[in-house]
Amino acid sequence: MLVAQVWGLIRFILDLVYPVPPCGEPDDRPLFMIYFHEYYHTASQILMAFVVAAVISLFTRRVDPQRVRIHASNA
Repeated sequence: MLVAQVWGLIRFILDLVYPVPPCGEPDDRPLFMIYFHEYYHTASQILMAFVVAAVISLFTRRVDPQRVRIHASNA
């Protein structure tokens, strides 16, 4: 999740540094800012968080079953 948060923070800082120009003026922002819409950026954050979590879980050892304690609900 932290990787996706940093990705979002980078976009936020770039939005502050390179504001959208008024109509009729040339857009001098980096191509990433022009053609990669905020909604696509948000979707990429979600996908990045999922991929990083999946990769980390694949490279960690399983928990010993004797250490897992299941609590029964009082229903």
